[in-house]
Amino acid sequence: MKKNYFWIDLLKSLAAFAVIILHVSVPIVYRFEEKEIWWAGNFYNSLVRFSVPIFVMISGVLSVNVVVASVGIFIAFKDVIIKNEKIIKGISFISKYSYGIYLSHIFVLIMFAKIGFSYDYFNYWISIPVIAISCFALSLLLTFLISKIPLVGKYISG
Repeated sequence: MKKNYFWIDLLKSLAAFAVIILHVSVPIVYRFEEKEIWWAGNFYNSLVRFSVPIFVMISGVLSVNVVVASVGIFIAFKDVIIKNEKIIKGISFISKYSYGIYLSHIFVLIMFAKIGFSYDYFNYWISIPVIAISCFALSLLLTFLISKIPLVGKYISG
């Protein structure tokens, strides 16, 4: 029987959300002419730069740079103990669909842009996490629904 490492599930879930924040904040960092928005974008962008190396390490593709960049995060999460069953089930659910979230979040962000839901919608410091949380939730829902498609759903959703 496959042993379940909860801390890996926790890291995958966190990394999936962090990648979404990264992709929400990247376009903002390139708007140099507006200092306030640049600081907000740069703050969130810098905060989540660990996410891609975490995904790479979890998938087993190791390199020296990735190991050095991610070892602190791994050490911090390795001994995390959560006793609340609902939280454990929620994180395991997110972890199960984290690859699908990673794949589908760009589609959700494009749809947000088409309907005008972007970081310019309201205060930048609040809009970045609000958009990221919304995108994360919709990407999770989309991935879950795709996983229910007979024969191909489990291959598409991760």
